[in-house]
Amino acid sequence: MDRSNFDIFNQIALHLLVRLFESFPNYLAVDARALGFDAIKMKDDEDFDEAWELLAISKNSVSWLQSEGFIEVEGRVVDDQINVRLTLKGLTLVGYAPPTVQDSRFENIADEAKAALVEGSRSAASDVVKGLFLRAISYIPGAFS
Repeated sequence: MDRSNFDIFNQIALHLLVRLFESFPNYLAVDARALGFDAIKMKDDEDFDEAWELLAISKNSVSWLQSEGFIEVEGRVVDDQINVRLTLKGLTLVGYAPPTVQDSRFENIADEAKAALVEGSRSAASDVVKGLFLRAISYIPGAFS
């Protein structure tokens, strides 16, 4: 696959966050393992082991986003099929601000994220994800303590 786990995580997380932002406040039915195949287009010459690695990283990426409080999983997980939506922390991560917040620092980055996904470059996805987490650190008091 010739990608680091961080590269794969960045693309999966960005793909999921954009989808959840677009469906908010509704829950979105997601297959936690297959999400990686939606986010990362594998080449025909990539082998079976790489596909299994992608499935594992995908499921663990969703788990990490949930454990860090960026997404909420509704109900029980059955065969990796889950219903997910963004939490307030997740909305803040993607740049959403409540209407009462009049701060120019809060910008919706959904368009930037979509462009990075369309571009398909690892560096574009990585840059957007880094920017997301840096914003979250500065906007969410106590979120990372």
